[in-house]
Amino acid sequence: MITHALYDLAAHPEWFTPLREEIEPIIAAEGWTKAALGKMWKLDSMLKESQRFNGFNLCMMFFSHSRPDHLLAFFEEQFPYHAWC
Repeated sequence: MITHALYDLAAHPEWFTPLREEIEPIIAAEGWTKAALGKMWKLDSMLKESQRFNGFNLCMMFFSHSRPDHLLAFFEEQFPYHAWC
């Protein structure tokens, strides 16, 4: 999630100023506390939108089963061997 958020931030430099204007005063007043993070609405929205836009890659959810003829996903759905996305 953080990697995608950093990629999105690098792709949209116009987001730097609004985020910095929100974050700097809060950090100066309260430091990096849980309460301070709760006041960073724009940062929270940016992270949520990045997660929503990029989603979760289902190809990352496969793992090799003990039998080579199929793969088993975390949701216990079976896929034939070499059935990658």
